[in-house]
Amino acid sequence: MGTTGGNQLRELQQQLIQAQMAAAGIEIVIENLPGGEYFSVPFGGDPTIWEITQFAWVGGPWPGSQTFSYRTGSGNNPYGYANADFDAKADECDQIVDEAEAAVCYNELDLFVTTLGPDGESGLIVLPLTQKPSFYAYSNTALSAGAISPDANSAGPIVNVVDFKLAG
Repeated sequence: MGTTGGNQLRELQQQLIQAQMAAAGIEIVIENLPGGEYFSVPFGGDPTIWEITQFAWVGGPWPGSQTFSYRTGSGNNPYGYANADFDAKADECDQIVDEAEAAVCYNELDLFVTTLGPDGESGLIVLPLTQKPSFYAYSNTALSAGAISPDANSAGPIVNVVDFKLAG
């Protein structure tokens, strides 16, 4: 299992996963590389390099913002995933304006890479293991609404300070 070395949250998650897998009789060896070096290892290339990779997709609140990561021939497709049906469904989802309808479509699209359902031969390339929610507190005596920072990795709660609404 690998991740970008020095990322304390991811390294802690690795240790938790390692302990949980050990309880099931599965040995996890943790081998991290510094930042850029880690991403130079080709996913889906040499299967002896990374069988489990711990990293985060930080895509923001836009449904479908990660479809380029699985499109056939995309320069941002580290897995080398290729499926014409996925590509066609992604094109369909990208054209939907209604947010609720788009969410349904993208949830169906997710099944291509997170299950063996629609793509029984090469699907299930991504197995979401953990989530990192962001929590922001604010005083309702001074503010009428807090701000959210959906893309903040380490930017902190002030990144969208303009979105805070003063009370009164």
